[in-house]
Parts: sequence; C-alpha cells; structure tokens
Amino acid sequence: MMETAKNFLVTKGVDFLVQVLAAIALYIVGRWVIRGVRGVVRRALDHRQLDPTLAKYIDQSLGVLLTILLVIAALGVVGVQTNTLAGLLAAAGVAIGVAWSGLLSNIAAGLFMVALRPFKKGDTVQIGGILGDVELIGFFGTSLLAPDGAKVMVGNAKALTDNIHNLSAVPHRRIDARAQLPWGCDPGAFYDTLRKRLAREPKVLALPAPIVETFDNNAAGPVAVIRPFCVPADYAEVFFLTNRIVTEELAKAGFAAPNPAPLLK
Repeated sequence: MMETAKNFLVTKGVDFLVQVLAAIALYIVGRWVIRGVRGVVRRALDHRQLDPTLAKYIDQSLGVLLTILLVIAALGVVGVQTNTLAGLLAAAGVAIGVAWSGLLSNIAAGLFMVALRPFKKGDTVQIGGILGDVELIGFFGTSLLAPDGAKVMVGNAKALTDNIHNLSAVPHRRIDARAQLPWGCDPGAFYDTLRKRLAREPKVLALPAPIVETFDNNAAGPVAVIRPFCVPADYAEVFFLTNRIVTEELAKAGFAAPNPAPLLK
C-alpha cells in the first residue's frame, strides 16, 4: 500500500494537486458568480414588483440548483466520475423522498400556493380551521398571526387541501348582528333609527347600503338582523361598533328584555 501511494505521488501527485487547487479555485469563483447571479435576479424581481414570497422561492431555488451544479463541476475537475455521482444523487433523492414524503408534500403544496396565489402576505385568511393574517408562506408551512396575537403554523399540504377563505381579496365584507325585539313594538321606526345611525359612521359603506330588516319571529317577538358593509381592513372595528350601536338604540327605545311566551301544556 505504501509503495502504491509512493508511486502515485511520484507519477501523478503534481497533477492531482493541480486538479485539487483548480477545483477549489473553481468553487470559490463559482460561489462569487452565484452570489452575483442571485443579486441580479433579486433586483430584477424587485423591479417587476413580484410577490415577496414568490421572489424568495425563486431566489432560494436558484441558489440550491446553481450550488449543486457547481459542486458537480468541481468534482469533475478533480477527476470524479460525475455520471456515477449523478446516479448516487438520484438514488439518494429517491430514498429521501420516501422517508420525507410528508415534508415534501408540504414543499410541493407551497410551490402550488405560490403559483396559484390563493392568498399573499398580509391577507386575512382562514385555512385549516385557523383564522389569522398571513405572515409568511414558507417551504413547509404558512405562518398566521391569529387575532389573539398567537402565531400559528399551518402545514402547506393541509392549507392547500382544505377550504381557503381569503377575507382580504374582496372589496367589502358584511357584518351580521341580530337583536331580539319584544312583541308590540314598532320595528319599522327602530329600523329607521338604526339605518340613520349607521349612515353617520364613516367606516360603514354607503354602497352596499346597510340592511336592517326582520329576520325571523319567535315566541319573544321579532328578530332583527343588522348587516352593514365595510372594507376588509375595518371588519373588526365595524363589528364591535355595530353591536354597540344596536345595544344603545335598544336602550333608547326603552325595549324591555323580552320574555318568551309560556309553553302550553
């Protein structure tokens, strides 16, 4: 073994050293070129005002692909058979794919969501049964900021296969509030008062006009439904405002708390 090593160093040592140095130089220069290419691509994506999440996916994917090609090229300079290496990488990829099928499904779902764009960063959505504002669409999951301030991570595969409610992709949203009125009251006058009160609120849209009508009748009396409209960003504020207005106007009208009619025996 020592004799073989000695013969190798005498006959091919210099050439091998040159190849190693050339491979190292190629890798260093290649990393510099990759950084430059990624910088150019990032600036081009920013100039086109592409969605930040999609731009991040493109940048990271380009970096991984170029790095793999650079490593294969450097190994080829040293003298490694790249065809064999490619076969090993393919076999390793299959093994990793089988072992990490769940994680890879999340990655695939994330790519589909970025391409289809059912929602974007900043949108208020309900996915996987979770309501919140989209903070980040990552490789494996989508990060939501819930109304109570909690950060929730929903797997991309679950988000894509479940119903997606995008509450920010519409021009307006409707608030639904109800009020139980007693029998014997004048609902028409009460409805007019509510409409005028809602019309004075700047964050309640004039078009579509607020809906104030009788929704149902039960043993206690008429059930009023109050439905103002607002832009999606003002939904929470207008929701609480509407319920407060209804409570105040019920008190001003002097409507006592209704008592259900007794059941006949």
